[in-house]
Amino acid sequence: MSDTPAPRPDGAASPAPPDKPAQRPEDLSAADLASPLQDQGLDIAGLERDSPPAENLNAPELPAAPPVPPPAPATPQPTATAPVPQTPPTPQKAAPKPTPAPAPASAAPAQQKPAPRPIPGASTQPPARPEDVPPPLPEPPAPKKPPEWKVLEPEDQTDPVAHEVFEATPGRSGWQIVAASVRGKLHAHKAMWREDSYKWGITDPWTVLAVSDGAGSAKLSRIASRLACETSVAHLQQLLTGYVVAPGEKQPPDSDLQRLRSFLAEAGEKARRAIVAESQRRSVPIKEFSATLLLVAHSPWSGRDLVAALQAGDGAIGIVTPDSAKRLGIADHGEYSSETRFLTTPGIELEFHNRVIFSLPTGMSALALMTDGVSDDFYPEDKRIGEVFNADPIEGLTAKGGGPVSGILHSVAREPRGGESLCDWLRYEKRGSSDDRTLVLMHRSPS
Repeated sequence: MSDTPAPRPDGAASPAPPDKPAQRPEDLSAADLASPLQDQGLDIAGLERDSPPAENLNAPELPAAPPVPPPAPATPQPTATAPVPQTPPTPQKAAPKPTPAPAPASAAPAQQKPAPRPIPGASTQPPARPEDVPPPLPEPPAPKKPPEWKVLEPEDQTDPVAHEVFEATPGRSGWQIVAASVRGKLHAHKAMWREDSYKWGITDPWTVLAVSDGAGSAKLSRIASRLACETSVAHLQQLLTGYVVAPGEKQPPDSDLQRLRSFLAEAGEKARRAIVAESQRRSVPIKEFSATLLLVAHSPWSGRDLVAALQAGDGAIGIVTPDSAKRLGIADHGEYSSETRFLTTPGIELEFHNRVIFSLPTGMSALALMTDGVSDDFYPEDKRIGEVFNADPIEGLTAKGGGPVSGILHSVAREPRGGESLCDWLRYEKRGSSDDRTLVLMHRSPS
């Protein structure tokens, strides 16, 4: 069949047939593809025989070439010449598009984070370079632990003394006497002996009391303090035996006061000589026998109390009356506050006579002598001496087992326990206090 349009009867040319839309390669059927080939005399069966096996169609595909655009539609020709058949392009299998991995079911759609808002007052300067950053400050040192006090025995066992002594005895005319002495923590820590001593004696109508503090820097001061107390008390007792001060209204006669003054000065000189003699006997320098001395004589007088005292060195003597508590005399610290004087200080014997002082209190209820291991804990003694007797509690002191500490008239005088209660009282704790402590208390019996 010819594709040339038939002529119209009126002689006019027949209109061209409408253009058909061009077919895409993927829309062509096998018959459409075979028809042009058969028209050209090609052996379709031979092509099929030469086709590759079917299983090779599953071989891995090479990367897909860019898709070939479909050919532009042919423009119909007005001529009657038969169109030259065109060979259609060989169809190519389009490369499959990569399938994106499914997003996790729980993943939320990404949201754009808002820009951070500027912080008021924040620095806009760029960060410092490592070399500009100062090194970190060193860590503060660990707090120091408080010292652990040791209790050691002295290596030198010659002339030993007990580390603690105490006793109590009834006095005369309703008075009680309690005394105790304990080794200080510092001496125990350094394996040193207790260097304090005390002594008392009674000869009607007199009571004689003494305490002495041996210097810690003197190797044999414990011997010196013992000699000072024993010698002075014994000698003063001997001088006062049978001696009665004449009665009066305001004060004893001057002759009696001068005699008492000479008695105490002589007792002090007797003690000093005993120490010097011991130094010579042992062939040891006198400086190794340094010790203080507090010596007191007490007697009732015309309804009052007569107290005479000699003090060489530090320590304190306190008197309690219904109205007050006061210190008798002053501490003998020498030229500097950090030093004291001793019985062995050269020339001190020339001062003994002027060092004797007197007191005539009314209604005296207690009298106490103490070494500086106690008195220094109540500095200034002129204002705080009353706390030793009456404070309840005493500020700054803690009992050895814990708890407050009361004055000796609240605790020791009520339950002396043979002097053991005073020994317990002297074991109080106070920061910075570690010396030997010695105290002799004479008080009226509780009613």
